[in-house]
Amino acid sequence: MLGVVLAGGDSRRMGRTKALVEIEGIPMARRVADALRRGGCEHVVVVGGDARELRPLGLTVVADLFPGKGPLGGVLTALEFSARPVLGRPGTARPGVVALDQVLDLREEHRRQIDRDVDRGVLGQDRDHV
Repeated sequence: MLGVVLAGGDSRRMGRTKALVEIEGIPMARRVADALRRGGCEHVVVVGGDARELRPLGLTVVADLFPGKGPLGGVLTALEFSARPVLGRPGTARPGVVALDQVLDLREEHRRQIDRDVDRGVLGQDRDHV
């Protein structure tokens, strides 16, 4: 499977490139790419963003074919890219697309939420059945 990190956008609200913001010392783009690889993606690319800023992270950057069209433009670019030969293979990769700001391990976040709910008395102590 081809993993795709969506890194487009102008980061106007953030005030700096979101892809390079570090969480626990790891830039968000690298963090998401690593998660995709751990999830079974053989190849991972970043769609959108500034290639000059992202390449030092060791990531392959694909120019967004639909700049300014939001995440949907990035998804369409990923689908187009997945139809191309990648590293000498026919273009039959199934893309797995993840937005750049989905950096949390959702299972761990879910576990933390359950713990908070138990602490507040919202849930009982039997966490295995949640």
